[in-house]
Amino acid sequence: MITMILISSAAMLTGIVGSFVIWRFDAHRADEIEQTVVPIRPAASPKPIEPRPAA
Repeated sequence: MITMILISSAAMLTGIVGSFVIWRFDAHRADEIEQTVVPIRPAASPKPIEPRPAA
């Protein structure tokens, strides 16, 4: 009986700690994405793009 309680307690503790670790990794990744600067428009190219000739 003691063994079953010990195993169950270890499983619950592992689940709680694992969930917390995964949550922190997810929050850290969200912060990283939030701080990434993405340009809304691409930078102007040095030469204009020429239209393709009609086939």
